Amino acid sequence: CYISGHYEQSSIMLRKAIDFAIRIKLLQEKVESDKLMDSYGNELSLTGKINVLVGENLITRRTSKDLEDIKWFEDNGAHSQMQITKGDITENLEPKIRKFLVGLALKP
Repeated sequence: CYISGHYEQSSIMLRKAIDFAIRIKLLQEKVESDKLMDSYGNELSLTGKINVLVGENLITRRTSKDLEDIKWFEDNGAHSQMQITKGDITENLEPKIRKFLVGLALKP
């Protein structure tokens, strides 16, 4: 998506990568599966999963704020007429995503 200049779609894919990385980390840390479900038995939203990471002391509040910023871009890329530019990805999203993924320290 990014190479082709589809930056709105790139923001959606980046959010999905974050969601997937969070799920891996929670599994690796053996977080109880009921913490990943809402009261109706549905999987938590990205915000809910971020809150679990914070609650389990796996990320800081600052990192959770960065993730919410990324989520905001994706929400706008998917649900509004806001145009996301290459600069939005390289200047706003990529540094925060890179920092998050490195800090997550996923095991191979």
